[in-house]
Amino acid sequence: MSAFDTARLAMLAEAQKPRVGWVRRAVMLILASLGTALVVGVVASLLGKPLELRITVVPLVISGAWLAFAATRPGRGWMRWVGAAAAIAVSIALVATRHDGSGAPHSHSELSCTALHVLAAVPAVVAALWLLRSMAPSWVRALCAGLAAGVTGAVLGEMLCAGDAMHVMLFHLTAWTGLTALVVLVSSRLSRSSWAP
Repeated sequence: MSAFDTARLAMLAEAQKPRVGWVRRAVMLILASLGTALVVGVVASLLGKPLELRITVVPLVISGAWLAFAATRPGRGWMRWVGAAAAIAVSIALVATRHDGSGAPHSHSELSCTALHVLAAVPAVVAALWLLRSMAPSWVRALCAGLAAGVTGAVLGEMLCAGDAMHVMLFHLTAWTGLTALVVLVSSRLSRSSWAP
């Protein structure tokens, strides 16, 4: 068998593999992110932790879904920039809606909020990296995927944490930023299974 025949057979085998469409990829990322937040919130509620449903949860969920679609949709670069701008606006709103001193005193270490944010986002980060591996490299796409993954902890922070604005800035937004940077950094070093846009 010649090298040409070997290459042809490899291409045919690649063409036979089932493809996952961009909508399904977006739904996977949304489920990994917001689904995890929902499960952790329900478990915390069942364990007796009171949930605070702040108005900022709604824009967080909307921006998380937008970011997931923007990260996975082929082309449409403007969606990624709008999603990143929305994430910045929502993070400003998270800080602005917390009043200094209004939160209940913490019965736990403030670093536990950061740890919960990071641990809850692990499934979403893994899903984001898996999805990015099957797409052409793009740091803006990775930025949106990382922001979408970080929404997990941000939603939990809004439901479970009564900290003030400084606490949100130091212990929640830094975790969200760190997770986003991790996804961007790791995705730039991934071996690609596809170069599809």
